[in-house]
Amino acid sequence: MLMSMTYRFIFIANLKTGSTAIEEAIAHHADIRLLRTEWGKHMGIGEIESRFSWLFSEIPFDEYTVIGVTRDPIEWLVSIYRSHLDPKFDGVPVSTAGMSFDEFLDTWCEANSVQILPQTSRFIRSTGVNAVTRHLRYETLAGDLNKVLQELKLPPVTLTRANASPSDAPFPVIGQEAERFIRHTYDADYRFRESP
Repeated sequence: MLMSMTYRFIFIANLKTGSTAIEEAIAHHADIRLLRTEWGKHMGIGEIESRFSWLFSEIPFDEYTVIGVTRDPIEWLVSIYRSHLDPKFDGVPVSTAGMSFDEFLDTWCEANSVQILPQTSRFIRSTGVNAVTRHLRYETLAGDLNKVLQELKLPPVTLTRANASPSDAPFPVIGQEAERFIRHTYDADYRFRESP
């Protein structure tokens, strides 16, 4: 999570959507930088409003550009699955080693439900309204981000790959039942991504 009172932006960091690369590129423009999970890197806008309510009494929430990234839900879940094949997770409950993608959807996702909430859930204000004013698509991330930076009168950036899944991690086969399940479970993400 990044928040700049100077440039009036809030960046909501969804998991496995290029958030680390974005943070590396623009964190120096932010006055508040929560760059580690245990500090609140992936907190949603509702929690941001609550934790930093005193700031919004100084600069009203509506004056901020709220930036959020989404990724195709199937690709996003595959990325989460592959990233947890990393040997650094061996012996840890979040490891997906030795687990099929169907087992991941059935067992791992239930045990780690906070990590795999719909991406758009982090964008919802306490009022129930989606707060994102600049939606970036993972597929066109660098170009989308630079358009927003131009609006904020900030220089363009070059994004580098960061926190990538292991290159040797296999890509799972997604069956029809798994695809139907994902499309149903992440319907809000699909609808948000289809909106203008």
